[in-house]
Order: sequence, then structure tokens, then C-alpha cells
Amino acid sequence: MQNQKCLILVLVGVFVLEAFAAKGKSSKKSLWPIKFPVKNNRGTTYYSMERLPQSKFEDASKFAVKHLKVNTGSANTYWKEELEKNLSVVIFKPGTQTIIGLNILDIRTLHTKSKFVCDRIFDMFSIDKYLISEGLAVDPNYRRQGLGEALLRVHVTICLEQHVDITASLFISDSSNRLANKLNYTCLDRLSAENLAKMKEKNPEKYKDTNEIACKYLAYSDIEANDLCVIM
Repeated sequence: MQNQKCLILVLVGVFVLEAFAAKGKSSKKSLWPIKFPVKNNRGTTYYSMERLPQSKFEDASKFAVKHLKVNTGSANTYWKEELEKNLSVVIFKPGTQTIIGLNILDIRTLHTKSKFVCDRIFDMFSIDKYLISEGLAVDPNYRRQGLGEALLRVHVTICLEQHVDITASLFISDSSNRLANKLNYTCLDRLSAENLAKMKEKNPEKYKDTNEIACKYLAYSDIEANDLCVIM
């Protein structure tokens, strides 16, 4: 049977926001929720993307623990702390409060710059902050419908709200790297094949299907930079 093909039509407002962001404009009107239809061979399903309410932090933390892996002793505590930054975005199952998609977001700043690979963006651009996704996941039962793309596209909305010019994230799966490329992200740093092999050896379950780990960025304003992708 031919694989199901789904077409996501993200709300026109998101694309309007991209135009506003490019021109440095802003809007006082609330942008949430962002509603969009997904068409497939069974018809059309309407989804709603929202800022994660505090009442759903516990559910979101459990969702993150289940679908996202982190190198830390207490994943639940780690994700709760990230969610408390009040930037994350969620997609609920239509007609319910069941989480089926989550993008855990943060804004990293120049004064907290560390050796984290994506913080090299501060050396590349004259900026003092950037938006990063700490983790993006979609329930396996709802994948291949464009929900992951919608969650990544919404970065432009958050950047507009927070007056941020750049988003950068570490993409550690082949599917997320393909999506970043589709949305015109540019490579900042890429893990070498040798180092990737070492990571696979240490954590084969996490990286068994990974062929590329890279930090990639997308700029929403006319700021120039060297586009050279450094091999880590």
C-alpha cells in the first residue's frame, strides 16, 4: 500500500508573521491559538497549537520523559525546569487536552554563554540572545502528518513576540535534520563521523538511527554571517 501522504497547511497567519518578522514589525493582537488543517486520504483534521498552560506542565513533563531522552539523572526534574520558563508550545489531540506534540523552548543569552555548541552563534552574529528548542516530540501515532514541521515553524512567532532575530537548535535525528533543511536552516556546526561513531558506541539505543548531529540556525533579519559549517 502506498504510504499515506499528508499535506499540512499552516495557518495563513504564521506566514504573515514571517513577512512581519522580516520587516521588523510587530502586532499587539494575541496570536494564540494557531489553528491549522492537515489533509490526508481520510479527510481533513483541524489541529490547534497553543502556548503550554501551567496547568499542563505535569502532563508535558511526562510526555517529554516518554518521548525525549536527556543525559541527566532526573529527566522529569530537568523537563519541569525547562517548561517553567513559559515559552513552550503544545498541540493537543483535537477536542481533548491530551498532548500529542510538544516543543520545549528557551531563550539563551550572551551573559550565560557556555561551551554548548549552539552558543557559538554569539561568535557568528552580533546578538545578545537567540531562541532554542530544548526538545521537540510528536506522539508516534500522529507522526508523518506535519505536526513536527508546524512546531518548528512556530519559532518565527515566538521570535516575533520575544524580539529575537535568530533561532538555533541541535538536531540529533535524521528526520529533524531533514526538516531543518526543508525550512532553510543553515549549518553552524556538525559532528564529525568519527565522533558520531563514538557516541553511537556509548549510547547505541539513542543514536542507532542517527547519521547526522548538527547545530543549525535560521535568521529572521538581514544580519550577515559566515555560513561555513564547522566540523566538530
